[in-house]
This record gives sequence, C-alpha cells and structure tokens, in this order.
Amino acid sequence: MASGSSTSGAGTAGTSNPALFTSWQSVPILVAVCEWQDEFNSWRPYSGSVCNYIEQCLQLQQQQRGAPGSSSTCISLGQADPHLTPYSIDIPSMTQFRQGTGTMRCVRRHLYPQIGRA
Repeated sequence: MASGSSTSGAGTAGTSNPALFTSWQSVPILVAVCEWQDEFNSWRPYSGSVCNYIEQCLQLQQQQRGAPGSSSTCISLGQADPHLTPYSIDIPSMTQFRQGTGTMRCVRRHLYPQIGRA
C-alpha cells in the first residue's frame, strides 16, 4: 500500500512527470514587435516600451470586445512615451494618426518567439 501512495504525488516537487513538463515547455513565449511605415515605405519599429503598451491595449480591447461600454478603439501613444503625444493608433485599421498634421501611416504587429531569457 505504501508503494502505491508514492506514485500518486505526480504534482509534488522532485517527481518527474513528462506530461506536465512537456505541456509547460510547449507553450511558446512570444514577443510582439509593432512598426510604422515611413514615407519611404520602410518599416520602423516602436521602442520596446511603446510596443509593450500597444500590446497591453490590444489585449485589453480584445478582452472587452462586445462588453457593454467596451474600451476605446484608439491607442494614445503619448501614454507610453511623452514624445509621441501627438500620435494615436486606430485599432480596427491599424493606422497611426498624427494630430495637428493629419498624417496617417500604416502600423503592423508581428509576434516572434522569444529566443532567450535574461
């Protein structure tokens, strides 16, 4: 009876359950990189902190989609970087808009697997 109880602790420390480790290891960690297209049709990445802010806003908007009083469909980049205060991104069209000039630019988002951890 004692030998049967030693195999039932699959979730305890020190045990080796390949199914648990495989499922944990198979979840990819993705990094979002957001870029805007300049006047020469080159793609320019936003800073890491701005990308993180955009990603947080996109996830929040997705979670609240369809809920009463759902979130805004516009991201104000000045919330992430004061130098970008005149800029906002329209989520449905993924277009960056500059207040004051009316300049509109395409925005894209790519997900890349995280290669290493710090």
